Amino acid sequence: MQYPVHGQGAWAAVLAVTGRVGSLAGPTLSPDRNRLESGDSVGLTRESGELLDHEERTMAFQRSKRRKKLTTKPKKKDPLFVDGSRPRPMYVDYKDVELLKKLVNRHGRIVGRRKTGCTAVSQHAVTSAIKRARFMALLPFTGE
Repeated sequence: MQYPVHGQGAWAAVLAVTGRVGSLAGPTLSPDRNRLESGDSVGLTRESGELLDHEERTMAFQRSKRRKKLTTKPKKKDPLFVDGSRPRPMYVDYKDVELLKKLVNRHGRIVGRRKTGCTAVSQHAVTSAIKRARFMALLPFTGE
């Protein structure tokens, strides 16, 4: 039996034997040709039955990946800013345990800037205040 091999190697033979064409139900060949996918996937053939070339396959694969729209998260506001501006000089009171507890996780570690939304200057002030509060036994070194 002759298989219609159009530069696809063994994958064209698999498609010919299984009788799968395009985006029919069941396993079809994915556009990147590395694995079989099931269900609605971008097929390798046109409706006429001819195989897609490399450019068309990559374009179809990129279209299928492009469907998700990314939502932008609102920028976090620095918890130490007063009325939207940085206090000068930047100082965090080490005796303000309620504020410092919000900037420490349950294990007792200082939470990073990406999670708190602090600027570099305010994060440095927070770190020194937490260390002072630990030394003065106002905060624990370890968590629960």
